[in-house]
Amino acid sequence: MLADTPLAFTETLEQSRAFDEREWRRRARRGSAGRGVATFAARDAAGRWVGTMGGVIESAGQALLVSVFVVPEHRGGGVADLLLDEVLRWAHVEAGATRIRLLVHEANPRAAAFYARQGFVRTGRTEAYPLDPTAREVEMARPLGAGTDPFTGPSTRPSARPSARPAMGLVGDTRPRYG
Repeated sequence: MLADTPLAFTETLEQSRAFDEREWRRRARRGSAGRGVATFAARDAAGRWVGTMGGVIESAGQALLVSVFVVPEHRGGGVADLLLDEVLRWAHVEAGATRIRLLVHEANPRAAAFYARQGFVRTGRTEAYPLDPTAREVEMARPLGAGTDPFTGPSTRPSARPSARPAMGLVGDTRPRYG
């Protein structure tokens, strides 16, 4: 992930390789810390892991989209749509959020275009990219709730319809796997 899409992350490949098992276990526990955090994974028909996406409740009614990654050979094939639908469902239905936001690197137009197709809009807010303060991350957000669920909301993409799903399996919320 870090080697393939370094701008999508806030740590370097070298930093992550330096972490010991204790740190990775701590991160897994943090990513499974109850109702306010969820991580989803997708696998292909052969059972191989092909993507991940998560959400964090930042404050009452406000969720943050995090940890977005799809392996290169599955990009554009519906995996990100499948994962995003689950994060949106979790954020609204299970965690009670009414809005979800994200930060996307200014030099990642493909990701920004994907989010725009999903109903996210630029808020006008930016912040410094943690690994290079001269670069910016752009905030995008969308409402959750009435008229905005993944199948009837602002997105009209064909892959949002259950009949158009890729031959993928959603592993689901990974919280029960760690502890």
